[in-house]
Amino acid sequence: MKKKNGFVFVETMIVVVVLVSILLIIYSSYTSLISMERRQARYDDPAFIYKTKIVADFLLSVTDIAGEKVIYNRLKEVVSSDAEQFIFIQSDDRDMFYVTDENPENIRQNFFMRMYNDLNIQTILLINKNELDKIGKNNSFTDDFYEYLKTIDTSEDGKNQFYIAIVYAEKVNGTKCKPNELFEQNNNTNGADASLTKNEGTCTYYYSSLKLGEVIE
Repeated sequence: MKKKNGFVFVETMIVVVVLVSILLIIYSSYTSLISMERRQARYDDPAFIYKTKIVADFLLSVTDIAGEKVIYNRLKEVVSSDAEQFIFIQSDDRDMFYVTDENPENIRQNFFMRMYNDLNIQTILLINKNELDKIGKNNSFTDDFYEYLKTIDTSEDGKNQFYIAIVYAEKVNGTKCKPNELFEQNNNTNGADASLTKNEGTCTYYYSSLKLGEVIE
């Protein structure tokens, strides 16, 4: 007479629990991977690298009365200070491009504002290599921007090398996002696209960076 096994049900439940746990882990890893891939697909797209080059060229073209680059003067002040070595340039920072009274029509200021708007820029960041090398969680950056900044390779650059990193935002329906509309929402934690109201559509972040140049104290 065969001996009855009274533990078949318990053993089956244990196997089911183990399998479900493994499947949940796999699913979680898969969704995290998909989320990361979707986020990184918005890193350094060639079209946005080209836009970033336009912005960098403009910033480096503005000189003061002495012929010195306005941006480099600002960066030298940052390097020589004890503060964090980065500068945000927002849409309301146009006054830094008003150099002399010989420019009554504020041509540089107007160009900066048009560029900021037409290229769908959310914010411009100028950041030192040292700051990138030791970058940590910072309330100044959204979580997505923080993750992007960690991908910038600074391995072969000098200590005073600065980078320009730009956050862009475009709506999926082709219309523009208002300047700084998304960047002020510092709650994007999982790489998902930020949603505005139903009538405004959905905006998507894009990120791009370039070397700006080495600033000597």
